Amino acid sequence: MGMKPAPMSNDLMARLTAARPTEAPKRSRTWQLLSRWVLPASAAACAAFITVKVLDFSHEKKPTAAPKVATKSLPVVVQDHMLQAREMGVMVGPNRQPYKVMEYQWTEAETILSGPNVPSVRLETTHRQIVPEAIEIY
Repeated sequence: MGMKPAPMSNDLMARLTAARPTEAPKRSRTWQLLSRWVLPASAAACAAFITVKVLDFSHEKKPTAAPKVATKSLPVVVQDHMLQAREMGVMVGPNRQPYKVMEYQWTEAETILSGPNVPSVRLETTHRQIVPEAIEIY
């Protein structure tokens, strides 16, 4: 058998009833709209904007002061000379098609013609490339 609480006095009950508000304060519709939709949406937009700016700033490079270069263009003559083309063999590719493997060597010569009193500058580069060429089989 449990103990029962003592009955409340009429004075205490009257004070508690008088202290209780009669109705809950109503929130305005504007504040409900702001708190439910506008504030979260604007917070998300601000977070996205700051994230984009931070990521974009990390990729920016500040331009360095380059020395001033003469803007007058110089005439350049480019010549390619084939030195050698030889067949290296035949191979079968991963798609089971045969390929003829060729080796090409050539020289690329660039000559800068600067003027009547200045000698020309010539730069030669030798290239070597191995190229597979498909063999058509019928």
